[in-house]
Amino acid sequence: MGAGTSKDSEETGSRKASIDSLEAAVNQGILTPEQKEKEEYNRKFRARKNNLMVLKELYRLMDPSVKKSGDAQGEVQLSFKYNDEQSAVLVKVIRARDLAIKDISAGTSDPYFKIDLIPDRNKEGAKKTRTIKKSLNPIYNEVFAFNVLPEELHDTRLRLTGYDWDLLGKDDFLGECIINLNELDFDQIGNDWYPLQQATDLSVSGAIEVSLEYKLPSTMVITIIQGRDLVARDISGKSDPFIRCYVVDTPNRYKTSIKYATLNPVWEETFEFDIPQEEFSSRTIVLSVFDYDLTGKNDPMGDVHIKLSNFDIDNGLHDWFPLADLKNADRTRSQWAATAVVQEFREALTAHAVCGYPSFLFSKDSQIGLKTYSVRSRVAGSTARVQVIDGLLGK
Repeated sequence: MGAGTSKDSEETGSRKASIDSLEAAVNQGILTPEQKEKEEYNRKFRARKNNLMVLKELYRLMDPSVKKSGDAQGEVQLSFKYNDEQSAVLVKVIRARDLAIKDISAGTSDPYFKIDLIPDRNKEGAKKTRTIKKSLNPIYNEVFAFNVLPEELHDTRLRLTGYDWDLLGKDDFLGECIINLNELDFDQIGNDWYPLQQATDLSVSGAIEVSLEYKLPSTMVITIIQGRDLVARDISGKSDPFIRCYVVDTPNRYKTSIKYATLNPVWEETFEFDIPQEEFSSRTIVLSVFDYDLTGKNDPMGDVHIKLSNFDIDNGLHDWFPLADLKNADRTRSQWAATAVVQEFREALTAHAVCGYPSFLFSKDSQIGLKTYSVRSRVAGSTARVQVIDGLLGK
């Protein structure tokens, strides 16, 4: 019985393979109309799924948030583990992708990475991967160990910095990422991607005292009171600090007065913003401290971001906020705007996949051989050069 069933199945499969269309299969009694409808749906679903995979890679190449400006570009894949017996953090540098081109003539780089701890309590110094020649997508799979006691994890950061090796001159900066060890789940060994960013200014110090008060119906009152122990930016060992204040995705920008020759300025200045309560979950107050320079560019002295998602309108807020270099933080978009962009991308991906557009990805001609295309998005303000190899996007 079982052998007969298997033979019948093979014959049926052979007959189905010889049928060129679903309509013919129905006419010959191989498929019922209901089965035909289901098979048509499955075919469309598979085609749409394949189209989405191709489009996702194209959108990743075109996404302006992925194409970082400046010297920092790309991502690095890392894995972390904590060895309880040796009280050591194990860091595996797996690989990197989409690194910046530093050798313009060859269109590539010779990347390596340095890893160190902040603070370096045991004076271990930086540890370095090998250099991978002529690659923007290097693979390392190298493991490094750092001695960190369990009670030290909460205030220890790991810094990974990428460089392009240069035979004659100074090695070029490729980007860095700084990871707080207390935010890692060492019980879950993952291979996570970390974006490379501009170098973080670790000299930033001090804090500023700020109070927030909400006046109905929709006025947020921000009082910048004072600062303490700010970083010195002038040769005299002092600074001339002032603060720029704004709320993300609102039009108003304010600036305090300049306090000359001090690291402990007192402002007591108040600014008002119109923020409805229903927008609290997507609003962030940004306070950026600068050292005033009469002739040159004002030097940054650190930032504070205050999210309003948990703000209590009855009790307000009054506290000291530590300064940090937050230029790599996403402070140009609110959570609401970022979510809207993600949703817009998803809808665009689905629409393009269903319609089979752009046609160069889905035409029969693109399914065979190697073809190169230049793609530009005027809205995103980005361009990409892509290769289609037998219907798949290549690097």
